[in-house]
Amino acid sequence: MSTLINMPLWAGLYLVLVLIVFIAGFFTKHDRDFNEIYSSALSLFSICALVVAFFNPSVAAFLSWFVFPITAIGLYWEFSRAERETVFARGRLAQEIELDDDEREFLLNIAIGINALIVVPGYVVGLLLCFNLLGCYLGGI
Repeated sequence: MSTLINMPLWAGLYLVLVLIVFIAGFFTKHDRDFNEIYSSALSLFSICALVVAFFNPSVAAFLSWFVFPITAIGLYWEFSRAERETVFARGRLAQEIELDDDEREFLLNIAIGINALIVVPGYVVGLLLCFNLLGCYLGGI
């Protein structure tokens, strides 16, 4: 069994970007409670584990059926968090009196899009791992 983790360069850069965004979250003015920090750390770990497992069959075999709860819980967390963050962002943007409604909506859509570009690829890989595992299981019957 190989002990090396092999990934394409772009996958490694993606994981570095996710880590940088996670760390940057600590430098905002918004106070985070323990549950938010803990959940975000688990989301970061989930994304990293899923991406590494996608490119390394030995890691995917180690995780085996755990890819289902990792992916499901991560998707649930990100979706529910995105809803709360959207409400928070709308409130913050409402305080900016120099912006009109169209500019506020534009900025909100940009923020949602950037969040999706950062988070969604990790969980898409998790879904692909789930489908691969089901395909192997159902194909072996």
